[in-house]
Amino acid sequence: MGSLIDFDSLVSPSQVWFDGTYIYVTAGTTLYAYSFDGSNLNQITSIATGGFDAVNGIWGDGTYIYTHSTTPAYLRAFTFDGVSFTQVFSHMYPGSGYNPSYGYSIRGDGTYLYRSVEGSGGKRLVAYQWVGGVLTAITDTAIGHAASRLICQGGAIFVAQYSNSISKYTYNGISFSLVGQIIDSNIGTPDGDGTYIFTPYSGTSIRVYENNLSTVTTFSEGLTSINGINCWNNNVLVCANDEIRGYTFDGSSFTFVDNAENVGSPANQARNAALST
Repeated sequence: MGSLIDFDSLVSPSQVWFDGTYIYVTAGTTLYAYSFDGSNLNQITSIATGGFDAVNGIWGDGTYIYTHSTTPAYLRAFTFDGVSFTQVFSHMYPGSGYNPSYGYSIRGDGTYLYRSVEGSGGKRLVAYQWVGGVLTAITDTAIGHAASRLICQGGAIFVAQYSNSISKYTYNGISFSLVGQIIDSNIGTPDGDGTYIFTPYSGTSIRVYENNLSTVTTFSEGLTSINGINCWNNNVLVCANDEIRGYTFDGSSFTFVDNAENVGSPANQARNAALST
């Protein structure tokens, strides 16, 4: 694990995505690209996403960087060549003008792109695929509650609904199937590392699940107000109080590696840190 970097003094970020080479940061309706040399972040460029409200979702598949905004729920795709962004796609689902749907989270599995939205049809999980150069909504399914985060791993899509549940779906290219679910009001907003799912639990612990949603362990760090968890580069970032703590997890236990203190608002800690390679 390298050093933990605070973005607060740079662009007041809302979301961060790292593709292994560049760090992408959203702030308001702007998307930024940064390089990182192990010590310093260097802003390369930025582009306006064109939305009316803040971008609250970002993900990349190695070819495109996808963003979506809160209201309206615009989905956009960009390419980045190391110098500049190019927008190649824009779509709102569904609605128009100032009476649109709301976008929550976005992730992909390498074949399909998934996003959670809320509109006239309620709260939905939507699957997209590139068809003839157009990112096309293929199908959707009702999910009952607003999804605070989507996780794609283990051949499934995990829909995390804050203080409510984690639901496991599979998708066969035609329809979604609900194949597992945990309902627990103590669950926070989780993240996954490809093998395990890590979630804040009761605000003071970390609960770890396998991809079959069985519990592996519950770890208490002795800190109050655990606000978020992000998995970066085989490390687990735990955001609590005014601190970000970095851990590794070997399948049964956590090992503390590094921390950054005084990093600003707890609600933004999970979004305000990037982990060096």
